[in-house]
Amino acid sequence: DLFGQFETLIHTDFSKSDVFKMLPIDCKGYIRAAHDAKSENSPARVVVDFISGMTDDYALRLWEMIAKPHISRIAA
Repeated sequence: DLFGQFETLIHTDFSKSDVFKMLPIDCKGYIRAAHDAKSENSPARVVVDFISGMTDDYALRLWEMIAKPHISRIAA
């Protein structure tokens, strides 16, 4: 699910996305890099590398923040 969310951002005007606005700064950097990729790495590969480097706890919290923003804001 995270991959789908990030991949959608890469192929759109991500800066106007509510999902993009709620992401941490380092995550935004990965999305920008993938969007602007001019290297041998495809945007999808950049996203896969970023997600695979996440701890399970971080990935779950990030997914909850994206998938259920109304709950995450209350809990925070």
